[in-house]
Order: sequence, then structure tokens, then C-alpha cells
Amino acid sequence: QGVGGAILLGGGFFALQASQAASAAKNTPQVEQDLIERRIADARTKALLADGFFAAGAIAAGIGIYLMLPQGESPLEPADEEDPFALAPVPLRGGAGVVLVGRF
Repeated sequence: QGVGGAILLGGGFFALQASQAASAAKNTPQVEQDLIERRIADARTKALLADGFFAAGAIAAGIGIYLMLPQGESPLEPADEEDPFALAPVPLRGGAGVVLVGRF
């Protein structure tokens, strides 16, 4: 998850850089067409890098979350063996209690 978060931060950095480069291209005087084209190309490159970092970060974070999930039996599948102990609530007159049942 930490790696995924770091990659997402990298995507945010490049997105900010792309936004600044696009603003610089918009504020360039129209007579400097070559400079405008270079700044637009720079903004597109940084935007593509941001997209790539966001995608990689999302994938890395998803893999990290998957790896943190408990492995083994699915909670949706019933267990083959019964647990030797059970804890159950019991309603009582004027309140409630808990019963622990088990076998050895």
C-alpha cells in the first residue's frame, strides 16, 4: 500500500507540473509559435506521465490491499470442522447473558 501511495503522489506531482506547463503555454504571446508548441508538448508529456503514475499507483495499491487480506478459507464458505467452542447471547428476564459452550 505504501508503494502504491507513493506512486499516486508521483502522479499528483506530474499532474501539477502538466497543469503549470499548460498555463505557461496559454500565457505565451501568440508571436512565439515555436515556444507555444514546445510548452504544449511538455504539458502533454507530463500529463501522460501523470496518467501512467495514477494507473500504476492504483494497481500497486490494489495488489497491496489484496496481499493484506487474510489468506485461506473464504468467509462465505462454511468450515469443514466445527469450532470446539461457541459463544452465544442468552436473553434473561430483566437483561441478557452470554453462554460459552465447548468440548474437549
